[in-house]
Amino acid sequence: MRLFDTHAHLHFPDYADDLDAVLERARACGVRGMVTIGTDRESNHAVVELARRLPDVWATVGIHPHDAGEVEDNDFAEMERLARSEPKVVGFGEMGLDFFRNLSPPDAQREVFRRQIHMARDVRKPLVIHCRDAHDETLAILAEERAREIGGVMHCFSGDVEIARRCLDLGLFISLAGPVTYKNARALPAVARFVPDGASICMGTALEALIPFAAGHELIRQRRRDLTLIGPISDILFDQLIGAGCVRRVIAAWVGNVSAGLGHNYRRAVEQQVPAPLEVEDHSNLTIAFALQAAALGVPYLPTRSLLGTDLPRSNPTFKTAADPWSGTPLLLVPGIAPDVAILHVQRADEEGHAHVWGTLGVTRPAAFAAKRVILVAEEIRPRARILSDPGLVLTPALKVAAVVHEPWGAFPSPVQGYYGRRHDFYHRFHEESRTVEGFQRWLAHWVHGASDWPAFLSRLDEGVLDAVRVKHPLPSEPLDYGA
Repeated sequence: MRLFDTHAHLHFPDYADDLDAVLERARACGVRGMVTIGTDRESNHAVVELARRLPDVWATVGIHPHDAGEVEDNDFAEMERLARSEPKVVGFGEMGLDFFRNLSPPDAQREVFRRQIHMARDVRKPLVIHCRDAHDETLAILAEERAREIGGVMHCFSGDVEIARRCLDLGLFISLAGPVTYKNARALPAVARFVPDGASICMGTALEALIPFAAGHELIRQRRRDLTLIGPISDILFDQLIGAGCVRRVIAAWVGNVSAGLGHNYRRAVEQQVPAPLEVEDHSNLTIAFALQAAALGVPYLPTRSLLGTDLPRSNPTFKTAADPWSGTPLLLVPGIAPDVAILHVQRADEEGHAHVWGTLGVTRPAAFAAKRVILVAEEIRPRARILSDPGLVLTPALKVAAVVHEPWGAFPSPVQGYYGRRHDFYHRFHEESRTVEGFQRWLAHWVHGASDWPAFLSRLDEGVLDAVRVKHPLPSEPLDYGA
């Protein structure tokens, strides 16, 4: 296989003593060329010198947003001179906006970014773009400055599917670099990368406990559409996603508010197609469990006598009846369900995806094995050795886990055994506020769209709410001895 590394920093001090050896190892692994990237006044000259010396190395010149506050006019003139006179300078960058670290003033970042795009268009060479916590503004500047005329690459992409589409519309390539291999993430990148529009998602697998509200609210904020929700008795998170217009289909035993009644958004969607039509595949809690277990086992269905004589087999055409081959008695065949993603809240996990979960689990374990991939949302991140010290409690092999999200209180207002209890009045207030479309939209604006992330949601709670539900009297289990 012939490989080409489009983004290296060979001028870094890390390579000062063994750059030739590093390049030889790369060549031995099939790397036939590299582009080494300039980021400031000094590095622009360093990378050009490397490109002159090494036949399989090319260079770009640019000002990184971290260095935008120190740039001078003659830096731009020198970049243009290098780009025009040096045949191995193939692009401009690394440039862009970084509002995460904010090491340079935002206004300076914007001005330097625009000037570099202008220069690149004049010289007719592509862009290498750095963007962190600034996708909307970065893309807006690229569009205004007609970056499509020269193209480029969105380096180390960290956005969602919609941002990716917008990058492609601007004629940009997308660099899926090292961060896509990281399992430990916040909710936003985990959801963005692994829950596209149209995905089937299993959530709320522990019934009333361990409901991943933080992840669900992120789906709403990112305006996911045409989702299929899968779960047993499905508490208010399903109702919220339906009301927000994220859902096309529900496969569940019930959708509502277990302490108040049927979900208002769910009922409006079924009866009035508000905010959109909703397909419903009726199950009981048992048949949802059987469907997930069948997929977990890799078999097409599991048989049961449950539901025979009820109306559910008539309302759900996926169920089939058959005769027991030994006794001839009737059976109901429940087909397997393999969700695209299971989003599971757990008490603790390591960064590799080993997790401990306890309490009322419902169908959590079958869901983890049935799903094509798992996103874990954890109250705590613990060292790998601590998690593996109790292997019997580990939820699923780490190879099933696509992302681990550290989000304390991420299941609030549902309970998490050993951490916090259920906040009943939050459920009751939601039921009253969601009674009308207008009331639900006000709730959504305040609790979801008005909060940029889960900590912002928690900050909107009244003082003392979290302390009120926090576990006051720990009851540790008996230690186990796995010694041989």
